[in-house]
Amino acid sequence: MTMFIKVISTLLATTFLVSCSSEPSSKRHSFKVHQEDAVTICENRGAPKFTGELFRYDPILTLLGDPKDEESLLFNPGEFTVDHDGFFFVEDYGNNRIAVFDPEGRYVRSFGREGDGPGEFRRLQIQFINDDEIHIYDGQRRRTTRYSTSGSLLSVISPPPEWASQLSELFSMQNGMIVISHSGEDHDNIRYTGLEGCFIADNGDTAAVIRTHPIPKRYLYRFGESGGGVGLIRYSGNPIIRYLPTIGVYATTGVEPEIKLYSKYGILQKIIRIELEPELVTQDERNAVSKQADESVNRARERGFGVEGREASRKALVIPDTKAFWEDILLDDSGYIWLKMPEVYDAETTTQGLMFRVLSPDGEYLGNTRWPEWMPGRVSGNLLFTSRFIMETGERIPTVYKISPIADDLIFP
Repeated sequence: MTMFIKVISTLLATTFLVSCSSEPSSKRHSFKVHQEDAVTICENRGAPKFTGELFRYDPILTLLGDPKDEESLLFNPGEFTVDHDGFFFVEDYGNNRIAVFDPEGRYVRSFGREGDGPGEFRRLQIQFINDDEIHIYDGQRRRTTRYSTSGSLLSVISPPPEWASQLSELFSMQNGMIVISHSGEDHDNIRYTGLEGCFIADNGDTAAVIRTHPIPKRYLYRFGESGGGVGLIRYSGNPIIRYLPTIGVYATTGVEPEIKLYSKYGILQKIIRIELEPELVTQDERNAVSKQADESVNRARERGFGVEGREASRKALVIPDTKAFWEDILLDDSGYIWLKMPEVYDAETTTQGLMFRVLSPDGEYLGNTRWPEWMPGRVSGNLLFTSRFIMETGERIPTVYKISPIADDLIFP
């Protein structure tokens, strides 16, 4: 009898320990890859592979310019990137130019200026840098300018006039292709066409569209405290489309936890899915969005212009049942995917950095990380390029951080 009690006690203790140490099966990390026709399907289920913070960020370099050299000083710097020789290319918004710094952070040269002609910009953005080329997109002029990394102007690429009015994104591709995200009523299209022809500024010929992929429009809201109550922080109706020269085109809406990868020739190659629990939009948030839309129409009526457009937007307003899983996608040159999570930032929370979900090049959901800063940035290898924001002065200081994995078995990049 005593032996029987001991056996039962041992079994109960073992069962208790197992139940305490094991996670529920639904929470365990699972990553499976299979083929459907010619498309690779990557399925992430349960928890991410790593829990807790993924990385440590250590500042190693700042790009300030020389106070004795006025030309080297930046005015309202934006994002920046690096070429294969270690030279940094910084968006100098205030001067509508690209400022170049050497690997030690010393100013070298700049190219571009404000204007509407070749090599001139109104609202510039670095798209990517690859080999010996850097591509700069002008969001106001709706065109891309190709430069050599030494600063020589190579060409200006513009969409056909009939596309320009509804253009969402434009990416020039080094393999002789171009990607256009062209707005439709309820979807956007990824259009691929030849680089030769009308996309060269001095040639008016028309190039044929090779492929068109419909991407459903997303309706993205960020909610937070605004003026003492819940308010609409941001709204967007466009899909997210990003291009990585070495791989292809990534497309996602953010409202579905899914990313599609197209080849550089427009062929769907991979679908990455993540099992995530959606967050519902509350009735207070729904009311706040409607109220702000009404106020926008009323302001237009008071000014006496823009009424028709505001009324049309109000009529077409769609408030989703769930919030977006991510609001932007960042690609680094190692193939890792960084999904920016929707968060609200104000004067009290800017001490926190941007929050990301991180996926491996294979599509596996590794885990989450928070940047040391809340300004946008880029990742190249094990380096993060972003800006420190000084709240007291409003100054932005471009800073390079070294990214180090915290978990011993996390390989990055």
